[in-house]
Amino acid sequence: AVVSTQSTGRNLGVIFDEQLTLNSDVSHKVKGCIGYLHNFWRIGDKLDENSKIRMVNMFIHSKLDFCNSVLKGVNASEIKRLQRVRNSAVRYIHNGKKCKGVTALRKRLHFLPMSERITYKLCLLMYNIANGHVPKYLKELILMKQPH
Repeated sequence: AVVSTQSTGRNLGVIFDEQLTLNSDVSHKVKGCIGYLHNFWRIGDKLDENSKIRMVNMFIHSKLDFCNSVLKGVNASEIKRLQRVRNSAVRYIHNGKKCKGVTALRKRLHFLPMSERITYKLCLLMYNIANGHVPKYLKELILMKQPH
């Protein structure tokens, strides 16, 4: 039998490449989110702002947030690509044009920048582990030191 090698591999939905840069995973997430946003723009004028926010949370944020803790420490250019998707989602919610700045709109929606979102999700995970709000197998992976 001939065994062939692959340049990428998938584990728990995360695509790892040979150098563990996660470029392939980010590309996959970006492509999927852009596809959703393309379809959202088609029906955007028929939805109110709350419905658009729900759509973005269900389809865009869930995709960007899935296993995003592995993205901590990756190349800043990859995080920028994910941030551009979030910015497009903010523009969709507010019917904005591409040239309009999104920082104020993003703050109004309480959407953190992507790098801060990843840090927040990691901190939330550690908080839940420390306070016993996770399954036993996760708690066993972390050695908690008691202060002296």
